[in-house]
Amino acid sequence: MVGLLLWCFAYQSSLNQIDGNIITLRDPNFRKNLISASGINPGKAAQAHHVFPLKYADSFRSAGINPNNYGAWWGEGHLKYAYQYNEAWELFFINKPNANQQEIFNFAI
Repeated sequence: MVGLLLWCFAYQSSLNQIDGNIITLRDPNFRKNLISASGINPGKAAQAHHVFPLKYADSFRSAGINPNNYGAWWGEGHLKYAYQYNEAWELFFINKPNANQQEIFNFAI
């Protein structure tokens, strides 16, 4: 995996309810919160990256994880590696559709 360090944010996250379903939205303050949590402002040298991709937010939430609360800085090649990273998570959930929180955290690191 590309992001070796991860930070957890303690803030009210972007969970909304639409038609009785809870959905996770991309937090517009994600980069700002990662700067605050990590104490690092890399400028344009790195991108704020969700450790837990929002594409699988329902699976993470089922295990008690809010994906907007965990981030890492990714440098050059972020978009190239993000596709591979999401593919790895897809395979993880295909093999473990009911993964618990510990299994998810173990895979993330």
